[in-house]
Amino acid sequence: RLFPDYDGYLVWSEHMRDQLHRYFPASRKRPAEVVGACQYDVLFDPQYRSTREAFCERHGLDPSRPILLYALGSPRFLNESPGAVALARLLDTDNPEAAQLLVRPHPQFDDGALADAFIGLEHVARVQRVGDAADPFNRRAQDSALIADWVDSIRHADVLINTSSSMT
Repeated sequence: RLFPDYDGYLVWSEHMRDQLHRYFPASRKRPAEVVGACQYDVLFDPQYRSTREAFCERHGLDPSRPILLYALGSPRFLNESPGAVALARLLDTDNPEAAQLLVRPHPQFDDGALADAFIGLEHVARVQRVGDAADPFNRRAQDSALIADWVDSIRHADVLINTSSSMT
């Protein structure tokens, strides 16, 4: 790869700055500011937040029960959906206080079909709609409502489960 000599660098973390300087020693001569990952700024924006009750109502969840959020990564890398289904089956008990599962598909690959894998498990598991795979790839984007749902998913989850995802 070519590495142009920039006037300065913006990085997400101290670790990234250390890597920049280690792999590209010429970068040490320029400013390298840690600015964080700008796509996560919305997590701190109150306009994208709703109450746990409102969030649970949107997804058919019980706000008094713990929420396990299973965020799937790209299926091009790893097919995690069988693990989410297996977890839903483990949660399928008569205990009214047991945790409930919210499965969040990767936004680029949400075609709505994942919900079929949870038929019969709706009382313990729900699948979010986070995108529309029918849209051309270059037109898929998260509107304000989908961003708010993403933020609330993180805020109201009691446990986040994922194998390989930016949700980490």
